[in-house]
Amino acid sequence: MKARLYIDVKFSKRATDAESLAAAMDNVMDVAIAQLSDCWGDYGGKPKVGKFLVLDTDQAAEHAEAIDALIVRDFLDEKRNNLRTMLAPVRDFLRQVAGKWERA
Repeated sequence: MKARLYIDVKFSKRATDAESLAAAMDNVMDVAIAQLSDCWGDYGGKPKVGKFLVLDTDQAAEHAEAIDALIVRDFLDEKRNNLRTMLAPVRDFLRQVAGKWERA
């Protein structure tokens, strides 16, 4: 399974730039995964994390719109599936009743 995680990071432009920050985050993630190896057992093992990428403002806006659409779609899919699961016994009961009624 693969997931794409997006984060917003605030930083001082006087101290660094976005690309340098992404490189530093790569190092932080590598160290964190290595040092916290005991905690990954609950999550199926150590994750393999790709590199941090910097998106400019226009790219970020496009991705944000796409992400919002995916979140809404996933939310609605989950609710629809939950509703189907909850209503399945009612549907089955009504089919039984209808079948008995048609035979009578």
